[in-house]
Formats: sequence, C-alpha cells, structure tokens
Amino acid sequence: MTSIEKELANAYGEVIDAEIEAAMAEAAKQPHTFSKEFEQRMNELLSGASSAEKEARRVSKRRIRRIILIAIAAVLALALAACAIPEVREFVAGFFVQHKGDHDEYTEPEVTKERIEEEYGIVPIPDGFDEVVSVRTEKTIIVDYNDQNGNSISLEQSASDRINDSIDSENGEFSELDINGKRVRLYIDSDGYAQASWVENGYYFSLCSMSPVDKETFEEWIASVQAK
Repeated sequence: MTSIEKELANAYGEVIDAEIEAAMAEAAKQPHTFSKEFEQRMNELLSGASSAEKEARRVSKRRIRRIILIAIAAVLALALAACAIPEVREFVAGFFVQHKGDHDEYTEPEVTKERIEEEYGIVPIPDGFDEVVSVRTEKTIIVDYNDQNGNSISLEQSASDRINDSIDSENGEFSELDINGKRVRLYIDSDGYAQASWVENGYYFSLCSMSPVDKETFEEWIASVQAK
C-alpha cells in the first residue's frame, strides 16, 4: 500500500472501531436476561475452545478487516486520482451516484476545501435584485437575491469533506453541461423552477430559482457566479 492508502485505511479503521464500540456500548444499556441453560451452554463452549482455536478466530477477523480497509483505500485513491484524469472521471463517478427511482443522489468527491476562504456571488447582481446573506459559517455561505416582485434566487457555497446532492429525476428535465468552464448538473422542473449544482476551485455550489425562469437566463446566472 502507498502512504496515502495507509493513511486512508488507518482513518477508516478508526471510524470502524469507533462505530463498533458505540454499538456495543448502546447494546449494553439495553435491559436483557438470559436463561440459566443458555449461560451454562455458552460457558461450556468457551471453556471447550482451545487457545489455538481462539487465536485462529482473532487472526481471521483481523484478515477480513484488513481486506475491507485495503479495498476502501483503493477505491478512494482511485477517486482522488480521477479528479486529475478526465478519461477516468466518468467511470469513477459511477461509484458516487445512487439511482433511487424517483431521484438520483450524488456524492461530490471533488469538494476539497475545509472552510470558506473566498466568498463567491453572482457578479454582477441581476437587474432588479438585492443581495441578502442569510447564512454565513466557516463552511457554508447562503446568499439570497430578491426583487420587488417576489422572485428569489438562492446561491449556496459550501466547503466540506463530503457533499451529498439529490436530483429529482422523475418530474423534470435533467442535463449535464459545461457553462463558462463549470461542469454543471442542471435540473428544471415542469413548472419552470430551476436548480443547478457544480464544483469549482474545491467548493460546492448550488444555485436555485425560487420562481419560474427560462433556461437561458438561468444559465447566464450560473456563468456569472464568481469570486467577489
């Protein structure tokens, strides 16, 4: 294993161990009673097992766990490599898309920023709209743009180690396209409401129109999202 694979395996090992310990602690809190016959039989089985058999079980568990961790590390390393290799990107993306029947769920492996270092917005602000920041944390900024007619645009910028995105694939038009250098997932529902998401410079972006909008105008807004 390479150093990055070892680091990933160690990290996932700690997570797995923590999950197991948490589950055991939770189970221990639950009231339970065993029959005397059951306890006697378990004692007989434990006392009858030789030290060699016990050691074999421990070795087997360690080997299974190690195989799982190596597999996880290999997949994640492949995903990281794919970010820099266009020919492989589409193949690896299949690991991060789950089709749920009425919607698709995406995981964004390219979100690499740990915190917001540079704020983005729609530049220039669309005519007739005013900018209002509704959420600002070190990992997320949500900016709303409102006009006097009740129309609203919402832009989310996020930094995280894992971003999940959900797209309604049943009740609208979904497409993936390049807009001003951004690889965008664009969804427009049957009523004309639009949603787009993409990753740029290590950040995740989501742009939503809270009122019906034509596709050309919405794409112009996407292209206008940039660092302030």
